[in-house]
Amino acid sequence: MSEKNHPSYHENDHAEKQNGIYCSLVNLVTFIAVCVILIVTVGLITGLISHRIIVKSTPISSTVRHTTPTMIPTTLTGPKYSQLSNPRLPNTVRPLNYTFQLDLDMNQFKINGINVIEINVTSTTNIILVHADGLTMLAAPQVANHANFNTNSTNFVVADHGTYAKNSYYYVVLRENLAIGVYYIKFNYVAAISSGLFGLYKYQYTRAFDHEVIWGIASQLEASYARQVLPCFDEPALKARFTATIIIPNNYTTRWNMPLLKKEAMANNKNRYQFGTTLVMSTYLLAFTVDNFDFVEGRTARNTRIRVYARESVKNDTYFALGVATNMTEFFENLLAIPYPLPKQGAGLS
Repeated sequence: MSEKNHPSYHENDHAEKQNGIYCSLVNLVTFIAVCVILIVTVGLITGLISHRIIVKSTPISSTVRHTTPTMIPTTLTGPKYSQLSNPRLPNTVRPLNYTFQLDLDMNQFKINGINVIEINVTSTTNIILVHADGLTMLAAPQVANHANFNTNSTNFVVADHGTYAKNSYYYVVLRENLAIGVYYIKFNYVAAISSGLFGLYKYQYTRAFDHEVIWGIASQLEASYARQVLPCFDEPALKARFTATIIIPNNYTTRWNMPLLKKEAMANNKNRYQFGTTLVMSTYLLAFTVDNFDFVEGRTARNTRIRVYARESVKNDTYFALGVATNMTEFFENLLAIPYPLPKQGAGLS
């Protein structure tokens, strides 16, 4: 007989029920659930009553109070010198004359440049700012009170120099102030000849008689691309005179704003071209070409030389352009009663 059906088992179980309070599992769960519901209900009622009391007892204010959020401190980094933040050059230094040399590498399409700027310091300062975009300085610029920068000059110590790309500035900071007067600053630098159509840029054409690809160089410095060719005060109001020397391979020729003064051969299959000095003008008016073009030439009634340059194969097609250029120059000279101020005028057709 199993234990469950044994008489003594049921008797003991009945005795336990009589000796204590008996509650089944279902009743216990039901009791707990009812208690939880009562507690939650009482809590909700108490909360609603408290909220109404607070609303009634709190006066309505017409002033709205805003809490200022706590901000995380931010460190702002500005330019190294305060003058660099202004996109316009300071008026403490103004250019008078530029004397520069461009040695043009037609294989690597690179500029090796030297530029000496005569400057007029109009107010005491120890910082000189110029424009320079994409130029790499080979050494610290030199500042002196004479253009030869020799021992007879007063050479000022450069304490700091570098670029501020945001405004295309190159800054030169001196250890001591420059008094009001005339000084000279010299830059030695390298730069790339552009593949675009700005600054000093390269282009190519196919020569007609042998179909050889020929490279040439031209310039587009307007409105603010002279700074890609040489360090300068590249703002239209900061006018000066310019004197240029251009060195190129001896199988090319070059032209510039002013007539050629001297051409001399160099030892490394290059020629040096020295040109005359311009009138006072803005940097964006500078113009350069390096090519193998031929030309046709004419003269105005006032004997101004006018040339139109082109590839040799199309030179005979340029006479119409020459006639138009000559007639237009004479027309405006007569209309404005102002002679053309330069000794020559030229145009290039590729």
